[in-house]
Amino acid sequence: MRQHYNVDVSWQMALHFTKDTFHADNTCLLDIITEGQSLPLERPRRCLVFIDDGVAQADPKLISAIHSWFSHYSDQGIHLAAIPQIVEGGEKAKKDLRIAERVGQSCLEHGICRHSFVIIIGGGATLDAIGLGASLVHRGVRQIRMPSTVLAQGDAGLGVKNGVNSFGNKNFFGTFQPPWAIINDAALLQLCPLRERRSGLAEAVKVSLIKDGAFFGWLAANAKDLLNHEKFELLQYAIQRCAELHLEHITTSGDPFEMGSSRPLDFGHWSAHYLEVLSESRLNHGEAVAIGLAIDCCHAEHLGRISKAECDTVLDCLETLGFVLWDEVLNLRDSNGMRSIYKGLDQFREHLGGDLTLAMPQGIGQRSDIHAIDLSLCEQSIRRLKRRHLK
Repeated sequence: MRQHYNVDVSWQMALHFTKDTFHADNTCLLDIITEGQSLPLERPRRCLVFIDDGVAQADPKLISAIHSWFSHYSDQGIHLAAIPQIVEGGEKAKKDLRIAERVGQSCLEHGICRHSFVIIIGGGATLDAIGLGASLVHRGVRQIRMPSTVLAQGDAGLGVKNGVNSFGNKNFFGTFQPPWAIINDAALLQLCPLRERRSGLAEAVKVSLIKDGAFFGWLAANAKDLLNHEKFELLQYAIQRCAELHLEHITTSGDPFEMGSSRPLDFGHWSAHYLEVLSESRLNHGEAVAIGLAIDCCHAEHLGRISKAECDTVLDCLETLGFVLWDEVLNLRDSNGMRSIYKGLDQFREHLGGDLTLAMPQGIGQRSDIHAIDLSLCEQSIRRLKRRHLK
């Protein structure tokens, strides 16, 4: 006899846009922690705060501001459980399980329960590593993510995934746990170095190419000004629209936990993830994604999915944003003479469960998947980018 039972789980996560979260007059974080409850809280809510070291260095006053904010609202039942902890940022944060284990140890030492909060301030890699630790403690402590980079506010800090790298594979260890809330704080973006601001725009280009042709047109038209400090509102709009498109897909695709094989939001990523590995993280995620998008858009042109003019517009947009669409690691080859980058296809196929599914544009702003790839066309695409780079 066989009986089937359904387990339905409904998740909610809120995306907030604000500035200066830890200013005494800003109640955004307070509202998140106390949502639906009368103040002061009968049962105090305890919080652990973890900060990306790059953010801490860029804003030496941040830790003091956090202490002051929690002190200001302590009579409401909001308690800081420990001194904010600074953790390694960038891809080093994801190189193994050490940071995730540190989160577990800290939660144990400070009595963090499932009604407590882990607040994470940092870039996507830090959010991933701390988020993994928080998702493992008590099978999931509530996370509040405060992404500090363009990439994290528009993409990496959104959604339901946590993870770290291992055995030469991107995000080999990971979990699915939606954050309790996401706070996109504009003040954090102003601390973000130029290279990191540029990096995040690669994901905006990516999602526009497969989801919103009008948005891509806007990005291409404004590419010269998106990194101009005096036109900061352009960058803010790009992040907001990028975030909306990512969350619309995650919450409406019917596959938020990636049980199927289709990965539209991983357009350009089969090569990007392995470019990061081959370059030993010299290329950051956005730089690798830009190259991955360029390869796949050239491939899409060969397949007749986009025109040469459309492909050239994509490449021009990426280069205007400041991306270099060629890197010497693309020349690396294995003992059989095969380009090493093609191992990224094997890893991507394995990640999908054995069946290759790659998102490809079907005209600018739309997509359809392919299930096989012609390496001769990949070769043509890579050679085209090299010729373009050497001009």
